[in-house]
Amino acid sequence: MKDLEKNGEYSVRSAYRAICGECLDENEAASSGNSSLRNKIWNANPLPRIKIFFKRACRGAFPTSVELGKRIQSHDVVCSLCKAAEETVLHCLRDCVVAKLIWEECELDLGRGERNRWIFEGEACNPTQSMEYVLKLVKEMQKEDNVGIGGSSSTRQKWKLPPEGLCKLNVDGGSLEEGDASAGAVVRDAAGVVKMAAAWRVEECWEPAIAEAKAMLLGLRAAMDCGHRKLEVESDCLSLFTAIKSRERGGSSLHLVLDDIYHVSGLLDFVSWSFTRREGNKVAHELAHCLSRDTSSRVWFSNFPSCIVSLLEFDLPMNES
Repeated sequence: MKDLEKNGEYSVRSAYRAICGECLDENEAASSGNSSLRNKIWNANPLPRIKIFFKRACRGAFPTSVELGKRIQSHDVVCSLCKAAEETVLHCLRDCVVAKLIWEECELDLGRGERNRWIFEGEACNPTQSMEYVLKLVKEMQKEDNVGIGGSSSTRQKWKLPPEGLCKLNVDGGSLEEGDASAGAVVRDAAGVVKMAAAWRVEECWEPAIAEAKAMLLGLRAAMDCGHRKLEVESDCLSLFTAIKSRERGGSSLHLVLDDIYHVSGLLDFVSWSFTRREGNKVAHELAHCLSRDTSSRVWFSNFPSCIVSLLEFDLPMNES
């Protein structure tokens, strides 16, 4: 077994190679061939969740039927959706009927979320609805890039004051490079004064829609705990805003979180819902990415994180252009 390791020494790696045989060689070859693609994606500075997604795709780290079949004897490697081919990473992203439906809507791919909900929760894929969230992110990132190239920061959509007598709760969910999920929330009154800011970080990998819904739920609970019972709740997730406005129901993991949102918001004296583009939700977005890995949650009533101070000042009415 020693000759399996280049330096002639025994290791767990050499034992694994001996057990798995050609499977490991194939995986290493694929990983080597994808290294340039990974580097291009990493150097393009995309959103953290996009980095993580493609890193796992290039490494074959998705729990496809083929990958599970390498570890579980007699596991069926055929795609459980189309029943037409083995379920590899490439099949999930490009060749399966679900992937093709999404590609027909837009030249982008959503990833694992729709596939997992179809397989495990019986919720059939709706390509048009699925692409709304992706297209929104892409368009907003393009606008941000244009501002960075030749525009002015004052051209971006600003946060708007809530009506007199209300406080506005802005929330945002996110995914971090380490694979953790995060959430941020900020409450401001009708004068733009910050009443509360909060951030959370959990060692879980939430899908984007789940992360946005969890952020809203956490923000609502935190706002209520601080005595704010008349709220305008604002998010930059259009699909979440639409689902809540229509009181959407279902049995998926997302709908379970929505049910909690309906319950908590029903305890408020007044609540309204609004949608903003990402440019109007910058403070909540920065809060969702401000915690270090050894901190699970934090609430501020003063001495706010430095990453949001300038954004808070920019959002004040006196700074409108």
